[in-house]
Amino acid sequence: MIVKSSLPSYLTQRQVRQFLAVITSPRDRALFTTIYLYGLRVSEACWLDRGDLDLDRSKIRILRAKNGIPGEKPIPTASTERNVAESAAHVRPVTAARKS
Repeated sequence: MIVKSSLPSYLTQRQVRQFLAVITSPRDRALFTTIYLYGLRVSEACWLDRGDLDLDRSKIRILRAKNGIPGEKPIPTASTERNVAESAAHVRPVTAARKS
């Protein structure tokens, strides 16, 4: 039996903006914006820690679930994304120990 698969559907930029616009909590908006910008899986988002943000260098450290290789990604310089990153840095405390 041959099963035809279709390509996944994606949200348009307008739909993403509408989705983020209804999120009133700064913490939740920062979380969903980060997940969207970096294409994170839920587990990867859960692994994020305030210590992963380097606002001086405009970088974020992301641990990937599939191959486990961490990487640094740039934080966009646009004011909206920068504000989200700065908000996220103040929401979640730095943890004492962490898996690498």
